[in-house]
Amino acid sequence: MPHTFRTAPSGDRALVYDSLERLAKRELTPRIFSIAPHEVRLSAPIVIFNLHGSKFEESRSLVAAVESGLWYLVYEGKRAVAAVEIHVTPDGTLVLANINHGKYVQSAATVLNRLNSLATIRNEAFEVRLLRSVAHRLVAIWLSSPVSTGYIYPLHPLPAGLRQSRLMKTDRFLNWAAREGR
Repeated sequence: MPHTFRTAPSGDRALVYDSLERLAKRELTPRIFSIAPHEVRLSAPIVIFNLHGSKFEESRSLVAAVESGLWYLVYEGKRAVAAVEIHVTPDGTLVLANINHGKYVQSAATVLNRLNSLATIRNEAFEVRLLRSVAHRLVAIWLSSPVSTGYIYPLHPLPAGLRQSRLMKTDRFLNWAAREGR
């Protein structure tokens, strides 16, 4: 079954491309991409959820994860070169929150490319989300499902206590997070 992504808000791509154009005009080293910003390709928007440590300690569940924005991978050809985060203000205005590059971006692109080939999840629909937890030093792809507990796929670099980046049931992830949070 296809994995779903949130519907993008109106004006999101214009904001991202405008922000990339402004960034390209700066003399930054190293350069994030080598082609013109309007030539890069954006992924579908991935909803960001932040898992707050104190709320997680109380609930021991992903109910403690709070939606905070949208995350887009920026591709130059087939290679992910950056990620852009936007937030929607209470009045509906879109604002650039962050542009970054590095290991999490590369790891996310690899995991997202792998999803359709994973037999474990092939027959179920999931919404693809990004889960971040400062308390656990973790960034992960979260496959959220209304009919199952879902899955977590931690991204490199991995936090202490996780030896490999692999798909795990949400329950297993929650057990790890509870142990690591002590």
